[in-house]
Amino acid sequence: MKQAMKKIQWYQAYPYLIILAIALIFALPQLHSRGIYLGADTAFHFNRAFESMQRLKHLNFHNMTMSLYGFGATGRIVNAFYGPGLGYCFGLILLMTQAWLKFQLITNFILTFGTIALSYWLFNKYSRQPFLSLTVATLLSLTSYWALTYWYQSSGGMPWGMMFLPLVIDAGMQMTSGQKQLVKPIKLGITMAIILECHMLSFVFSVFIISAFFIVALVTTNQKLMLVKQIALAGLISVGLTLGYWIDYLTIIKTQPILSPFIFTSPKALSTNPYQGLAFG
Repeated sequence: MKQAMKKIQWYQAYPYLIILAIALIFALPQLHSRGIYLGADTAFHFNRAFESMQRLKHLNFHNMTMSLYGFGATGRIVNAFYGPGLGYCFGLILLMTQAWLKFQLITNFILTFGTIALSYWLFNKYSRQPFLSLTVATLLSLTSYWALTYWYQSSGGMPWGMMFLPLVIDAGMQMTSGQKQLVKPIKLGITMAIILECHMLSFVFSVFIISAFFIVALVTTNQKLMLVKQIALAGLISVGLTLGYWIDYLTIIKTQPILSPFIFTSPKALSTNPYQGLAFG
């Protein structure tokens, strides 16, 4: 009996050990070179982390919608719109490590392990084929643009929100499964709140995804009223957990002018190389 239990435990644990090994392997080049990955948004995220670290260090949370330390104290909005929860996680890690290399190693490891592990969990939950689920989860996480590649190459923040997308898909699958409890409001509400605190655009995508599942479930289920009530409760939980974000959002919209995105009509002028200019165009 004990041997059978040990075999089951190992069978369940070995994929996560492999994922752990993959995350460590990804860290080896950086450990060897002692260098930092630099992408288009690296300075932006480093300033977010520095801003949050300074606020935590000095316990200065005055005027949350403005930057007091980052971006040369120019007053740019950093964390208010762009995942404040993740920003303060970055700040806490930087405060503990006191080094950009250590900060990047830790954050890269968390994102790599979390992305592959959650993808594997979702695939294995519905397929019950650990090896196949691990293979697919690893390939998708390492090759899809908005998974790990976008963070390592460009320092784009999207992967931090997309990391939790398997939890959203799982909630949607449950809605359409015909189970007695179509929605787990607390779980879904917390999931959506975490995604919003990580990345706003990922939250918007997640809302679209869960809305699609909701429409399908609303058409197919006989418990329409219960479904609506549970979704509404999940929404209230999500809003309640992110109330500070929405207060800051409304404050900024009402009190500060937000410039529209600048559209560059002649992208070829971005480069002196005509081939690069053509690519931009």
